[in-house]
Amino acid sequence: MLKRDFIKNAAAFALSALVSPAVLARAQEDRFLRDARAMPMADGPFTLPPLPYAFNALEPHIDA
Repeated sequence: MLKRDFIKNAAAFALSALVSPAVLARAQEDRFLRDARAMPMADGPFTLPPLPYAFNALEPHIDA
């Protein structure tokens, strides 16, 4: 293998290694946007279910 061929192949490999994550991330982002647009919007305020434990039950362990 010639030095010139080695450098050319190494540059092509490095470029593909740098570009492929960006291309894959963009494809993933497009899929998530398409899925998000397909979901219907909920009417009214957003509510959470009640906690299955007392509000201050974790106070001795978690201090916020």
